[in-house]
Amino acid sequence: MEPLRFEVHKKLRSLMNDYWERVRRRERRIAWCSALVPAEILIAMDFELIFAMNNSATCGTARVSLGLCEEAEAYGFSQDLCSYARTDIGSALMGEGTLSPVKPPKPDLVVVGNGQCHSISKWLESLGNIWGVPVILIDTPFGGGERYVEEEIKEFIDFLESFCGKRLDYYRLCEVVDTSRRMFTTWRDILKLRKARPSPMSVFDIYTNLFPILGLRGREEGALYYEELKREVEERVRNKVGAVPDERIRLHVHGVPVWYKLRDMYEDFAKKGANPITHLYPLVFSFYDLDPERPIESLAKCISSSWLNRDIKERAEVLARLGEEYSLDGFVLQMTRTCKACCAGAYDMGEEVKRLTGKPYLAIETDMCDPRFHNDAQVKRDIETFLETLA
Repeated sequence: MEPLRFEVHKKLRSLMNDYWERVRRRERRIAWCSALVPAEILIAMDFELIFAMNNSATCGTARVSLGLCEEAEAYGFSQDLCSYARTDIGSALMGEGTLSPVKPPKPDLVVVGNGQCHSISKWLESLGNIWGVPVILIDTPFGGGERYVEEEIKEFIDFLESFCGKRLDYYRLCEVVDTSRRMFTTWRDILKLRKARPSPMSVFDIYTNLFPILGLRGREEGALYYEELKREVEERVRNKVGAVPDERIRLHVHGVPVWYKLRDMYEDFAKKGANPITHLYPLVFSFYDLDPERPIESLAKCISSSWLNRDIKERAEVLARLGEEYSLDGFVLQMTRTCKACCAGAYDMGEEVKRLTGKPYLAIETDMCDPRFHNDAQVKRDIETFLETLA
């Protein structure tokens, strides 16, 4: 069963190819980053950005991540470490001979924010050590700390001005922040359209349309892409076109996408009329309140507001609200084996969501980039049994 594709996705493939060709040309300084960093400041300082999870997810989709994980393990990194991290580290260790289909270049700088998971700071620190380049940490206190993060961003600007030998153009920063604001606002509007019955999007559409949120941040082509996608999604809503044929069950799926099994998992849900509608990633990338008139302050607020930077009770309450807002029938928790941020407390969160909503949940064991932790037959059986129970 083939997923129903958006026409604009053809443009996305072209945008992604152009992006990787541009960064490989090295016409500007390059920074490798995690998601929750003040990326707009780097863009305003004329950096090209490579987001670590974009490379590892691409390798997972291309099914070369296992070989890269094994390369990192041969160097001494444990198999229990995040498979995103092992994929990127293995790629860096292999240098120009990397298995990564996009052949990402070595950066001039690594920038990491620790507000999204427990291992990302060491993940990017390891990359910086392999490449021999500076590593800058944007520390995010658990639960918030906007003023603290704001001061860190100001220190980060001082460092960049010294590193690049030029001053930050504040007006250019405001322009970049405004373009990112347009992108994130349009993306939020697109996600709200999932409330329709049938839902015009599934989580698999979210996965395939996430790239611009990172790779094209602050760029006009990213904003225009989401505006075009929004028009297509609105057309589906008007024509009552669902992402899953004969939608009967609506679900939340929790955990990092299983990149090497996306089509198989879509089929596992779709053949039972189940549409996984909501997902973890839109909760993590909550860059919805950027303000070009207060760029530094609003960047600090967005960086510190990640859903993953909250306790289990708050996370469960967010999922319960999603259940009501999107008329969900159940919750599927992907126990992503090497992602401690998703797995830690997941059963407790599932029980709390069940208590708050009265809706059941399923926990399945898998991994985003390491297929050694994915038992395909078991996952299929678990999903099928859960969906039959819901039906």
